Amino acid sequence: MKYDDEKLIMVVGSGLTGLMCALKLKLLNLKKTIIIIERESKIGGLYSGLSKISGIDFDHGMHLIYTSCNKEIDDLYKKILPLKEWHIYEGNKKDIAGIFYNGSLQEYSQYIDLRSHPLKDQKTYTKSFYSSVKNAKNKKFSNALEYLDNQFGKKIVNKIHGPILKRLFGISLDKLDLISTRSPPLDRIILFDTEPMLKLMKSKKLRSRIAFPDQLNLPPIRENDQKGMYPKKFGMTHFIQKFENLLKSLNIEILTNTNISSIETVKNKIINVNLVINNLKKRTIKIERILWTAGWPGIAKLLNVDISDLRFDKGPQIIFLNIVFDKPIDTGSLYHFFCYDEGFITHRVTNYNNYCPASSKVGKFPVSIEIWPSKNLKLSSSKISEKKLLKIALNELNQFGVIDSSYKVVDAKMESDVTNFPMPSLTNANSLSKIRQRVKNKRIGNIKIAGVMAEKGLFFLPETLNDAFSKLR
Repeated sequence: MKYDDEKLIMVVGSGLTGLMCALKLKLLNLKKTIIIIERESKIGGLYSGLSKISGIDFDHGMHLIYTSCNKEIDDLYKKILPLKEWHIYEGNKKDIAGIFYNGSLQEYSQYIDLRSHPLKDQKTYTKSFYSSVKNAKNKKFSNALEYLDNQFGKKIVNKIHGPILKRLFGISLDKLDLISTRSPPLDRIILFDTEPMLKLMKSKKLRSRIAFPDQLNLPPIRENDQKGMYPKKFGMTHFIQKFENLLKSLNIEILTNTNISSIETVKNKIINVNLVINNLKKRTIKIERILWTAGWPGIAKLLNVDISDLRFDKGPQIIFLNIVFDKPIDTGSLYHFFCYDEGFITHRVTNYNNYCPASSKVGKFPVSIEIWPSKNLKLSSSKISEKKLLKIALNELNQFGVIDSSYKVVDAKMESDVTNFPMPSLTNANSLSKIRQRVKNKRIGNIKIAGVMAEKGLFFLPETLNDAFSKLR
């Protein structure tokens, strides 16, 4: 398509936020010209899927779509796939997650259970917790350490949260932003049995700190209207393919392997965007507006915003080890679980069979293991072979109690250099804050920034979509 002589809306970045916004913009005005720019070879970001193994399309680990409780947004999912083609998970089954903690697989909750510690320690932790609640301050916290101390008390934080987050990110709590406590979920703890919790949950102050001990029997007071969704046909890549087909049927052009070399502005307005396609073809497009979902540093560079004084910490590189077993692994009802214990390289295990039965073919059951080679793990994807990694992973799955010696590996594949987890360090948070302000100071009138960290604290899909859609208006 040629749009050089037309005005259009350009969406930069084809993660789910960018794709959903492109669809919404087109539906608002079918006559409007929309074009999507993506630097990678395929669209979808983390929802695009990994390699096919033994005929099975693997996801980037656990990736349900969680509804935003915004009808304007959630109705779009039904335009991409009819309702009958979705698994819908509601209430207590929205996201059944667990942890391997203190030497055992905890199936009843994804939150740390301090009842697993010796009675003497439990008493110490409980005392520390109530002291922190009594002296809690309602203020903005400058780092994860301040926030967690305020939530749970120093004795719990020093013994529990500090080592876990140090293992994941390689830096201490006072150097981490608050968002580091949200994935994996460390913003609540389990302290009490069911009966006392039913009474304590009436307190908003306590309810925001302590978790109900049984996720499958969560009382209605703790439920919300949010749902989990997953296509009945296994593999998010199929959802993205359907999405792409829908966008193209609406005459939305999608350019992959495309980089923006420069943009031209006149009187605080972007008029032209210069592209390089497949490192070869050059193209200039006149635009009316831009929706940018590809991160702040990229747009800052294109707008000639000086960020040379800012430093960024690189996040943990994620290694995926995707395995096909001859029978389903035994994770109970869990969709996935995190590993918090020292001495393990596993970060998270996803059992696809538990939330999408179609993932399993005859004699083939897919499992993803995510490994974060942080500074503490001393593991490099460039220095470890697939064979050695598989041996370590199988040993750890045995220790988790989800497989035994009778399990056979049908197929396996290691995928590295796929992505880096966004580093939730204070350095990064402060640098992003400065970039936001400097870009905004340019006062470019026809660009909106959306997506992960478009605003402070934006991370999960429902909140990024709600923010993005508010900007579309």
